[in-house]
Amino acid sequence: MCLKLALKFTRRNDYKKPFMCSCDICGRNYTNMDTLIEHMGSHDLRDIHARIRANYGTVRCNTCYRAFDTVYNMALHSCATDDTV
Repeated sequence: MCLKLALKFTRRNDYKKPFMCSCDICGRNYTNMDTLIEHMGSHDLRDIHARIRANYGTVRCNTCYRAFDTVYNMALHSCATDDTV
């Protein structure tokens, strides 16, 4: 059962597909979530956790400008799941 969920997650969330997003901490823009994830590793974990505790996002969709606390949550919202984006 766990393997099926892992495979479903991998197929559903292709973070390399084109999707304009940005780091909500420093404002840098990215053309896909994979490069954004890589970039987030450059930020201090204390800064990331402080933003989340204050109910601010750490990543932002550049289509609707909504902020999210994780890339996973951003990948589930309508702009990211819409195939026309």
